[in-house]
Amino acid sequence: MAERDGKKRDDDTPPKIQAASIRDTLSFGSGPKKNVCIAVGSFFAMASGAALPAEAAVFAKIFENLSAATSGDDFLEKITELAYAFMAIGAVMLVGMTIQTALFEIAATEMTNSMKTQWFEALLRQDMAYFDIEDVSGTASIISSSAAAYRKGTGRKLAEGVQFLTTVVGGFAYAFYASWRTSLIMFAVSPIMVIPLILLTRLNETRTTRANDAYAKAGSVAYSTVSSIRTVLSLNACEVCIDKFKSATLEAYVTSTKLAGYEGFVNGFMMGAFILSYVALTLYGAYLLYDDVRSSGCDPSATDPTNSPCDPSASDVFGAMFGVTFSASVLPQVGNAIAAFSKARVACAPALRAINRRLGSDASPAKSNDSSTSPDLPKYEIDSSSPEGLKPDITGTIEFKNVKFHYPSRPESNVFDDFNLSFEAGKTVAIVGPSGSGKSTVTALLERFYDVTSGLITIDGINIKDINVKHLRSQIGFVQQEPVLFATTIANNIAFGCPGATQEEIEEAAKQANAHDFIMSFPNGYNTQVGDKGTQISGGQKQRIAIARVLVRNPKILILDEATSALDSESELLVQQALDKQMFEMNRTTIVIAHRLSTIRDADMIAVVEGGCIVETGNHVTLLEANGAYKRLVDAQTQSKSNPETPVDSASNSRSTSMLNLNEAGEGEEVEFAPLLAFRDVSFAYPTRPENIILNEFNLSIRQGETLAIVGPSGGGKSTVLSLIERFYDPLSGSVELDGVDLKELNVKWLRFQMGFVQQEPVLFNTTIGGNISFSKPGTSIDDIQAAAKQANAHDFIVEFPDGYNTYVGEKGSQLSGGQKQRVAIARAVLNKPKILLLDEATSALDSESEQVVQNALDELMAMDEQTVIVIAHRLSTIRNADRIAVIDGGKVKEIGNHEQLIAKPHSQYRRLVEMQSLGIAKKETSIAKKDEEDEMKDKNDDVEEGSSAVKDDETAKKKKVIDEALKAKKKRAKSLSKPDLKYLLIGGVGAGLSGLLFPGWGVIFANMVDMLFRIVPGCTKTQEECDAIYDAEAEDIEQESYDVTYQWFIIIALTLVGNILLFYGFGMATERMTKRVRDQSFESLVRQEVSFFDSNDVGGITTQLQEDTSVLHAFSGDPVRTLMSTITSVFLGLVVSFFFMWPFALLVMGILPVMAWQAEMEMKMYLGEDQGEDTEHGAAKSGAVGVETLLNMRTVAALSMESKQQKEYVEALHVEAPESIKAPVRHGFMGGLGGFVQNWGIALMFWWGGYLLVEYPSSYDFRDFNISMFALLFGLSGVGIAAQGAADRDKAEIAVERIFDLIDRKSSIDPMINDGKRGS
Repeated sequence: MAERDGKKRDDDTPPKIQAASIRDTLSFGSGPKKNVCIAVGSFFAMASGAALPAEAAVFAKIFENLSAATSGDDFLEKITELAYAFMAIGAVMLVGMTIQTALFEIAATEMTNSMKTQWFEALLRQDMAYFDIEDVSGTASIISSSAAAYRKGTGRKLAEGVQFLTTVVGGFAYAFYASWRTSLIMFAVSPIMVIPLILLTRLNETRTTRANDAYAKAGSVAYSTVSSIRTVLSLNACEVCIDKFKSATLEAYVTSTKLAGYEGFVNGFMMGAFILSYVALTLYGAYLLYDDVRSSGCDPSATDPTNSPCDPSASDVFGAMFGVTFSASVLPQVGNAIAAFSKARVACAPALRAINRRLGSDASPAKSNDSSTSPDLPKYEIDSSSPEGLKPDITGTIEFKNVKFHYPSRPESNVFDDFNLSFEAGKTVAIVGPSGSGKSTVTALLERFYDVTSGLITIDGINIKDINVKHLRSQIGFVQQEPVLFATTIANNIAFGCPGATQEEIEEAAKQANAHDFIMSFPNGYNTQVGDKGTQISGGQKQRIAIARVLVRNPKILILDEATSALDSESELLVQQALDKQMFEMNRTTIVIAHRLSTIRDADMIAVVEGGCIVETGNHVTLLEANGAYKRLVDAQTQSKSNPETPVDSASNSRSTSMLNLNEAGEGEEVEFAPLLAFRDVSFAYPTRPENIILNEFNLSIRQGETLAIVGPSGGGKSTVLSLIERFYDPLSGSVELDGVDLKELNVKWLRFQMGFVQQEPVLFNTTIGGNISFSKPGTSIDDIQAAAKQANAHDFIVEFPDGYNTYVGEKGSQLSGGQKQRVAIARAVLNKPKILLLDEATSALDSESEQVVQNALDELMAMDEQTVIVIAHRLSTIRNADRIAVIDGGKVKEIGNHEQLIAKPHSQYRRLVEMQSLGIAKKETSIAKKDEEDEMKDKNDDVEEGSSAVKDDETAKKKKVIDEALKAKKKRAKSLSKPDLKYLLIGGVGAGLSGLLFPGWGVIFANMVDMLFRIVPGCTKTQEECDAIYDAEAEDIEQESYDVTYQWFIIIALTLVGNILLFYGFGMATERMTKRVRDQSFESLVRQEVSFFDSNDVGGITTQLQEDTSVLHAFSGDPVRTLMSTITSVFLGLVVSFFFMWPFALLVMGILPVMAWQAEMEMKMYLGEDQGEDTEHGAAKSGAVGVETLLNMRTVAALSMESKQQKEYVEALHVEAPESIKAPVRHGFMGGLGGFVQNWGIALMFWWGGYLLVEYPSSYDFRDFNISMFALLFGLSGVGIAAQGAADRDKAEIAVERIFDLIDRKSSIDPMINDGKRGS
């Protein structure tokens, strides 16, 4: 796209994304299915939640009976009744939790898929301003992780929230019913209990939002690095990218850890607030009893037949307390559910924001509450998915009328100012002018990527704003300067231009684009995979496929933006002939944007653009006669083609022919270096296509200080030569040598520091212009940056931007024109004054004037004795002055010599190339390859393919054996991930110990309360004075015991506060430190991999999997570990107390714990989704890959009207990831309910066994012993279910850890950061 400028975002102040409302959060999904699932699921969740308040009523009544007698059959009978009550409650929980979990999981799956689908669909229909301003790569990288958080918060966790909230409300309601006077005290302390819930909700929203922003930034860095890995490696910028990634993960780490202690305080405060209500209940409930005893002499236990019961009785007060107890015991689950739902609200907020931005939406900030200087998103008026608008039968008359325009990302700078231009239907109009003048903006406006600021654009007299967007784009064929191919087959890529095209139509389009022959030379033909962004084929081959993709749709309007810039001379001639036929014989309106003026000489009209205006129009002849701007462009290009006199020092005497020795370099040891490169019998095939030999016993030497030009047809192996020099790959056989030393023996980092590499399609990073130029060398002075820019003829256009060198270039440099991007890339390459300069079509994107200036600068570099230059060029005018020119075809050097030597040979291949490219010769016919050579190549390919099959089978068997042997070691190693964080784990362990005292301590104090409340006060038959004295004494005992119990509550509150602070701080710090460490190590290992690793793994899949695996590890190592440690402590202390007071009872508990553990393990496996298998993992990676690839190439997607196709592919991947099945949710729900069932039946058994011991051994144990043993374990075991549910992702985390270790441990065959190897000076 044309010149645009981005504004710097304020990275220091993360924008706050408002959480979605509850209604909006649950708005995803359509039809009655979701609503019915939520409604019915909520009913059963409330039924499950009501089980515990009902249990409180049973407890209160039975304890009243139990306090009367602890011996005989009557006592055991009542104990049995209590056991049956627990069994019934367990059955209710089994049914209720099975149904609630199943239905909520079904609803959550539907809502999550709906959210991801609607989000992706909304992104697809956004205008280009959205993608210019928003961090699209960051958004693409967090869709999957946000969806995971959303599903968790709206599925099982939401069901648990309804369930346990019902328990809280029901418990309080029963407490009020049992003793309204006792329960009234709850209203006095209720505000205190609400405060921590509010604080917890806000805390989770704030932390999640900031962490999401930071991880999105890390995801953006990861994608930009991996997708541009060749540029990163050639710049030796691995450390730079790693530092950027670490900076982003550090931001997430700081955000999370600085709130860890506070989170512990809030959680401790939440529990402490409920215990504080116990203090009030203890004091006031006891007061009601002892005051009544003192005044009336009543019996608090209401069990003595000789005395009247108190009002309220102990049973009433106890019932109220039990109601509060059960409410408080599930408070952590309520908190967890609230936290999960809060995260879901935050996770779906950016999706809703994109979804709600529809036609007519007013201008809005780039992010909600964003205080940065990012420009606002404009009013939304371009929706490619809208059915609205006219769908006329277009003939192709186009008119720009008084058009003014600025890009939304740079509202202060106009690109067009009163721009006027007409295109007659069926005619060819060429648009020429300097880079950055606005040529590509014409295309952007015509495709309606943007709307004009003022003025009008019409097609056939119709305002394009009135034409349906999708229909408009379907009438236009657009071949851009840097073609984008998708990671699929060649046939599919061509068919994207016309969905439903037949194989015959695909092949015909390929033939017209001169692509058929090279496609058929591949073993798999049209089924050949092109790789991510087309990396598996050459630049010229990519361009021809892109042209075929447009031709297959037979558009009414054809736009060619430097469509042949990447083609060699022969291919360009044939393709140009095909394009000429399309332009001049198909009665099609054609717009050509070109720097090579030879390609537009026959255009019906040529329009020259300068400064955003049309400065002259006419045909080639009339414009030459006008002697104006066009004439200057032609003269400049003619001069650059015909001036062989540029001084190039070709005297071999001035260049050292003696190569300096390279020795093994130890630390600090350097050896002087004199460049010399040699290819010796090199054979090479790309690892992803081993059957396709690119170089075949290839031999070539490059002399020190010379300029060697490499020319030849596209796909002949030219760029492969540079890839081997940069050591992106190693040859299959033979060697590439520098100064007589095999490149494999040299230090990779040092080697690449000797080189400056400018690719055919330059890659810029989403930072400033200055930051891009100095990308490999942060901290470079502005003087050095400007000097490099001046060498590349970039300084002048840079300083014209309002922010100069601080101008942000946008995603993939989208805010700059193609020529501007190329010049920035050249400046970046020459900054470090490399000794070897590799230029792969380095001036292909420049206009004639810029090309001449840049070429002069490059000529000066080539003329420097100390610099060796290797040039790949299709524009032969740029390499006429090279010392030597090598013609490569079919994987071999066909001929070599200087220009004069090669041109003097009558039948030389080089001479034929020059003749075809001469200005004015555009109709000459030629052929590219001979049939026997193709057959020979195919035979060789077949041989390689047959041989490689057996090798692959053998390697697969060996790999499987190695993997099997390594599994156990990896699982063992996974446990050592947190070893560096032992200090924090120790702090967390102390916190777990203190907080673990809560539930068993609660049980002990509760037993003391039972003793205090159910005091039997028999009727008094003595004198009134004596009776009063007895009642006063009883009342004083109850009062004193209430104070003692209160002191115990305060101790528990203190332990809870301190314990939770230490618990959350210790484990929070350990988790975040470990997560950051794993993220950083994984990314560093990823960056160190050889290029072939990235060839065989698509960019979207790699980055999505990295994000998901570390997210799973983070989720598993946080709350579950913390909860597990507290639960273990609670159970252990409960067992200790139980052993002390009633050891036979504790033995039984130890006997049934394995059953509970088995149940928890089974529940875990169900929640983990082991049955989903590898397809789920593949689906997740596939959907993420589709999303990332699509969103990062939106201009191509929009131009080809591929939105529906990409949406369909994304939805299909989602169905693989989360197939619609009721079986899995039902299994998960059943295992969840089974937890409550087994736990309650276990408690029933414990009650019965304890009662049996009291009856059989009355002299050894009393009712108080039973109460303490029972309640210490009962409350201690209450966390087992929570821990089991929290640990449900253990195996999934182990799988993620295994993948992470696979990446971390993978030894790169070409490690760019290793210190080994020889070095020179």
